[in-house]
Amino acid sequence: MTAYHRKINTGILAKGTMKNYGATEKYFKNFLTTQLHRDDIFLIELDYEFLTEFEHYVRNNPIKASDPCVGNGVIKHLQRLRGMVSWAKKLKWIEIDPLEDYTQNPKKPKRKKLDLYELMRIEQHQRAVRCRCRDGRPGETG
Repeated sequence: MTAYHRKINTGILAKGTMKNYGATEKYFKNFLTTQLHRDDIFLIELDYEFLTEFEHYVRNNPIKASDPCVGNGVIKHLQRLRGMVSWAKKLKWIEIDPLEDYTQNPKKPKRKKLDLYELMRIEQHQRAVRCRCRDGRPGETG
């Protein structure tokens, strides 16, 4: 399923999106080999328990030790996997989507509001950039 998805969507989906699907595929393959001691799995074998175990695996087994996957990153991998399974149903490879009941709750990121000083610095920077663009050299703005 993942190889076919890659084959069909390379060149259609953006390069960054395909890179993200590649990371999901790598997690999926690593999970199959290390946890289930298999190279592949039948779509019919996917179920809620499988996705729960896969989520746990992604959270606790980063592809790069220096870059753990937590929070919304884990949810994105699950969404991509669920999307591929849903796509397999549309292709009539399976009759029902075994993962459709699995829900995730992405957390909305909290962003700190900029203070007045930070806003002023951005405005000054933008003025300086506009000035450089007009005459090709740095200078004062009016």
